Amino acid sequence: MAPERVTLRNGERMQIERLLPPMDTFGGRVRTWDPLQDDLFSGALAETLYTPHFVGTIDGEYAGSLGYYVPTDTRDVGIVEFVATDDRHRRKGVADALMSRMLREFVANGGQALHLCTTNPVAGHLYENHGFWYRVGDGMRYSVVDADEFDATYLAFDGEPVVRDAVWGDLPRAAILYNMREPVWLLKEVLDDCLRDTRYEYHFARLKLRVANAQGAMLVLATPKNRVVGQAVFVRRDTFPQQHVATLSLRVAPAYMEHAVSLLRAAADRAGAIGVSVLEFPIAAPDDDLAAIARAAGFTEAARLPNRIRDGEAWVDVCLYELVLDPPARAFHESKTYYANRHPWHVERIAEGPG
Repeated sequence: MAPERVTLRNGERMQIERLLPPMDTFGGRVRTWDPLQDDLFSGALAETLYTPHFVGTIDGEYAGSLGYYVPTDTRDVGIVEFVATDDRHRRKGVADALMSRMLREFVANGGQALHLCTTNPVAGHLYENHGFWYRVGDGMRYSVVDADEFDATYLAFDGEPVVRDAVWGDLPRAAILYNMREPVWLLKEVLDDCLRDTRYEYHFARLKLRVANAQGAMLVLATPKNRVVGQAVFVRRDTFPQQHVATLSLRVAPAYMEHAVSLLRAAADRAGAIGVSVLEFPIAAPDDDLAAIARAAGFTEAARLPNRIRDGEAWVDVCLYELVLDPPARAFHESKTYYANRHPWHVERIAEGPG
């Protein structure tokens, strides 16, 4: 696509170019999350995650950039990331022009909703002017249709779902699922400290990286339109003596709550297949409906941890549900692969004695 030239507030002309991976990052000024930097900018994630970046230049010099991430196949929902303006070009309308250009493309490609977040009131005002509004915590959302209409329709029942492995293209889909207000569970994503009023975004990426190499698994419940309406993640403990234990988390859209048990059972099957024999599922005590789902999937309450979470002015207990799996625990890693454990040569030297 040909570059676009726009006039900024001070009369300068800026060229806006859309770049796709593999791409120039202008000396590292175009950024993404550090752990994904190499894979995303090299194009390694492009099969499932479409990540165009818009870069503004003035007289050939970098002025600002932003990127948005949508599923490669549907491009219906996304997240906006790393909106940046070079210090020399602030207050000229650089980010405003880039945002306008990005939104035009997103809508033209059938986009329905975008999430972003900010703690900067100036940036918040910019996003408000482009139609974003506050949803969860410091998270904001832009939707093509009325916000209430989007909430009522996007995750509504549209056919029987399937359970599959999560792919990178599910990152923006999961942002929609977790940034919806329902279900109102206090522990929204226990594995990454995401509570009820916390917006969800980079959490998906961190968890996707944590489950690599059989350290766990991330499963999603996907509809015929490939919308993610449920997500189950478990991560095994990171020590040799505890590697047979994994912590589990679950999120399911209300319209698909009856499929939550099958999603949990699929996660349990996967856990057993990689040598996990105990699944722990922490649930906040007030979340009775989630506890009922856990019990229906075979979990039992193993412990109750008093006053574990502050919810406003109140303290809330956490109930630790547990599922003991049939497959016997097997060592996935040797003891020596864990930090501070002795290697065989240590044992030999100690047996030989000093000197």
